[in-house]
Parts: sequence; structure tokens; C-alpha cells
Amino acid sequence: MLKSKQIRGIVIGGLLSLFVFAMPAFAAVNLPAKQETKQEQLDRKSVELKQIEDNISLANAKYLELSSQYAFAQKDVAAEKG
Repeated sequence: MLKSKQIRGIVIGGLLSLFVFAMPAFAAVNLPAKQETKQEQLDRKSVELKQIEDNISLANAKYLELSSQYAFAQKDVAAEKG
């Protein structure tokens, strides 16, 4: 039977091994390959902004299309009832 000090040692050893071996691997994955310059950051942000603007335009066009379809459907339902 394991004593509480042995269990505590196993748990602490496991946590230490996690930090020693796993954390550097996570840090290496999350770090970019190189530091971006300010101009590269601005360029990347402007591309992201353009994509967002394009998505908003597409969403607005889809909304207009669906709202016109809904209006026609309402007219059809009113004509069938009327």
C-alpha cells in the first residue's frame, strides 16, 4: 500500500515532468517562426479587414435576397387566402 508521502511524491513528480517536457513543446508550437515587422502586421490586418468587409457585403446581399423571397412568399400566401 502506498503511503500519502509516496502518493504526494508521485503526483508532484508527474506535474514537474509535465512542465519540463510538455510546456516547451506547447511554447514552440505557439511561437511564430519570426517576428513580424510593423508593416507586415499592418498588411496582415488590412487583408483581414478586407475579408471581413467582403463577408459583410455577402451577408447583406444574402439578406436582401432572402427578404425579397420572404416578401414574395407573403404575397403568395395572401393571394391564396384572399
